[in-house]
Amino acid sequence: MMLTEEKSELEEKNENSTEENEKLKAKVVDSETYIATLTEEKTLTNEENEKLKAQVSDKDMLIAKLMKKESQLKEELQSMKDISTDTKSIQCDYWTKAELPFDGMVTLGKKVCLYNANSSHELVLDECGLTLSLPDGLFSPADSTVYEAAAQGLWGGDFEFPGGTHLISSVCYISVSPTVPQLDKPVTVELVHCAHLSSESQSEYLSFVKAEVQAGRQCGPFKFELLPGGSFSPESQTGTIELKSFSLVAIVMGVAALVGVAGYAVRAFTRAPAMKCLALIYKKCFTDKAMMSLAAIQNMGHLKKLIKEDSIGIETLLGTQISSFHFQFSDDKSLEVKDFPLDTIDGWKISPFNPPLISKNNVVDYSSSSAEPPYIQVSVKPDQSKTELVADEMSHALSIDGIQTSSDASTVQWNIEVSKNELLSATPSPIIRTVVTATATESVRAEIIAPVMPEVAYRVMSECISAFKHCGIDLHFLAEKLLEKKIINNRQKKKTTDEHSGRTTDQRMDQLLDIIKDSVQQEGKVFEYILEILKDEDTILANKLYDDMINKYEQYKSL
Repeated sequence: MMLTEEKSELEEKNENSTEENEKLKAKVVDSETYIATLTEEKTLTNEENEKLKAQVSDKDMLIAKLMKKESQLKEELQSMKDISTDTKSIQCDYWTKAELPFDGMVTLGKKVCLYNANSSHELVLDECGLTLSLPDGLFSPADSTVYEAAAQGLWGGDFEFPGGTHLISSVCYISVSPTVPQLDKPVTVELVHCAHLSSESQSEYLSFVKAEVQAGRQCGPFKFELLPGGSFSPESQTGTIELKSFSLVAIVMGVAALVGVAGYAVRAFTRAPAMKCLALIYKKCFTDKAMMSLAAIQNMGHLKKLIKEDSIGIETLLGTQISSFHFQFSDDKSLEVKDFPLDTIDGWKISPFNPPLISKNNVVDYSSSSAEPPYIQVSVKPDQSKTELVADEMSHALSIDGIQTSSDASTVQWNIEVSKNELLSATPSPIIRTVVTATATESVRAEIIAPVMPEVAYRVMSECISAFKHCGIDLHFLAEKLLEKKIINNRQKKKTTDEHSGRTTDQRMDQLLDIIKDSVQQEGKVFEYILEILKDEDTILANKLYDDMINKYEQYKSL
């Protein structure tokens, strides 16, 4: 009986314990669920905090940008206010309403100046050596209204200067805002020139010139007229003149003194000022020879810039520039390279490749419109018949007459230096082997696999010019292909394809063919390009000319 009671008590206690365990388990589950909920809420809170932080950071950045923009606007506003009291005007390189496009010309530089009539202002176009000084009280009424003055340097235009004169400065287009009334005071124009005045009397050889630009006509010809006034001092390379109307402005030098104001009567020739120039020495090496070149330009900043910007074209034509020197043309003498050795020098043959002469007119032509600077080329070849006598390095001085340098020497020396290593490291210029599968009526085209010889290619090109002109190739297609191959530049292409230039299509084609011939004479690879252009044309006449040119090349090369 007692055992039964004890058993019942134990079972009852066990049941109670089980119930308590279940309750405890339920509490544990509830606790775990609560903890998981808290953890999830914490995670969500952290994510929201991060998002809020990012939003705050973005807003901070936006606020900073807005504050910076506000500061800039305040500075610009203050600058606009200061224009009425400050002697310096606002100048910018961008072009606004004062811009006037000039077809087929190279822009050497451009500048816009914001000004008003309350104070004096200045516009400086360093690239072209131009300074405009706008005085206070330029026009009436003198208020704080802001106007524009603009200047643009130009090169390569159809410029016509008065007879017996030539250009010795940059050509600048000058304009003022079209809303400006009649000027009460003149604007002072200062322009750098390249004349070397040794005395005050020589200033009579110099004059400012001006050409009007008609609305809607920016392609020329622009006919310049001599301007009265203007001052030129031996102590300065700058000419100064006061003007009340503007357009194209430049400085010219006459072959005789220019005197008087109306008509500019010409008096007896005495001695014209010398012209300051710059000689540029180039070297281009081939596997069998070196070509040394001397190019000459007026010693003007805008022409140096022009040479620099066309460095690819100049390097293709003349090679790498290795040196330079300043000199002066005096009177009507020409730069002439003399004293070419009759015998080899240390086994090397030095000979002129083109006429060893550059005239002052040649240099002047480049200052306004010529496609390339005038140059003299000298060929330096090792004597293949006596290879054992050819020195590893050779140096020889040629004489240059007709010019003056800063030294007292009557003759200038041009040092010709070349080495075998330079020729060995030169890259061959082969004509690409090309075989075009023949149709039933066409033969397989001839091939050339040897390096191109410029002198042979030039002879072939000269003989085939007429056939090239009459093979049916389109002028615009040819110009586009030549531009693509960098044989011509954009300015030359525009001139050649200008239907309103006053020249016939034949005349413009002749000009293009002259450029091709000159380029082939200097660079054999141009001959390759011409053959490629004929292949692209792919007409019966073009294909025939292609074959004829290659056959002639092979024939003359073997002579």
